[in-house]
Amino acid sequence: MVSNNKLPKGLIFKNNEFKQRIRWNFNGFEKEIHVSLDTDSLTAAKVRRDEVISYRNSIISGEQPLYTWQKGDANEPTFNSTYSVETAKNQYIEYCKVERLSETTIELYENSINLLISLVGGKKDITKINDTHIQVIKKLTSMRNGKPLSSHTINRHIRAIGTMFNWLSKSKRITGLPECQQLRTPNTLPRYYTDNEFNKIIVIFDKFFQSMYKFYRETGLRLSQPFISDLAGNYLIIPPNSTKNVYERHYFLNDQQVQIVQTMRNYIFDRLKSDIVKTMKSALQPITRRWSDRVQEVGLSDDKRKFHCLRHTFCVRHYYKCRDLYEVQMLMGHSDIQQTQKYAKLWHNLIGKLENEFTNVTPQNDDSGTNKRDYEMREKWSHSNLSREMRV
Repeated sequence: MVSNNKLPKGLIFKNNEFKQRIRWNFNGFEKEIHVSLDTDSLTAAKVRRDEVISYRNSIISGEQPLYTWQKGDANEPTFNSTYSVETAKNQYIEYCKVERLSETTIELYENSINLLISLVGGKKDITKINDTHIQVIKKLTSMRNGKPLSSHTINRHIRAIGTMFNWLSKSKRITGLPECQQLRTPNTLPRYYTDNEFNKIIVIFDKFFQSMYKFYRETGLRLSQPFISDLAGNYLIIPPNSTKNVYERHYFLNDQQVQIVQTMRNYIFDRLKSDIVKTMKSALQPITRRWSDRVQEVGLSDDKRKFHCLRHTFCVRHYYKCRDLYEVQMLMGHSDIQQTQKYAKLWHNLIGKLENEFTNVTPQNDDSGTNKRDYEMREKWSHSNLSREMRV
């Protein structure tokens, strides 16, 4: 007996066979259809489910696609014409939407795949994409200044393209994968703003923007999180899969921070109501653009410090204050402690420098921050041992 509670989203077992549920909204009414996968094997159903999902729009419009397994071969897909990169991209993006990946993640994936299409053409047979095409991406230059793209940008594109190819292979749409090997990048210490630099940047802004930038530095939240989350009392409830988080987080705010969030939300939501601003990304642009312009004005742009570095600044300041690696991990929502360890390394390398750079921060635990203590606290602060309410 198969339990539907343990099956992937939309996959159900009924009348001794697996079916994939397709749901959509029509004129305010929720509709659904169950597509038979013609198998009682869970392994085969998972593969066939991906193909059904890729035809979601066709199914909703009333069409009845001819699936791979109905053509007599469930292992090697056949196509009436060349399986183009454009077709593969559309199917993969539709799959990402059905799986409810965040809009930001889907946009990043689509932009990276469009980059590949700009190089090889949308009609090119995707089975002909090889390692040579991936190598071309590594040599691309910026259209703005003609300089080579940063290793971070190139690796982001390669990861996204590689993720699509992995899905195509897993769903039996292609056999064989190009080697999406990323560039080697040095493990640099995180970039941050000292207290003096931060104060020098915000001095020209009005009280609203000053309070907003202070809020980001003092909470470490990502740019969009105050606006895509629910505010319940003193807790900001950050939804899963909204950014890089895979679990719901309850982030505590003091009363002053709650007032700032409410003011920030009013500002952004008013912009979204206008006829000019259509997306959340556009509504948030003034926050990052004003910050970046001001960073350039004060001469801090040479080392590539950006708005996101306010999040790094929070980590550096908070670890300097508490010397507790796992507390910082929980506050940041890092799923892997290795993401957080770079802030401990920075503190151990620059302890004397940080004392001068963060004069307004008073360490609360001078005995912490040692390798021994970090090891002893690992089990206590392990994500798997925390309740949902504690996963802050």
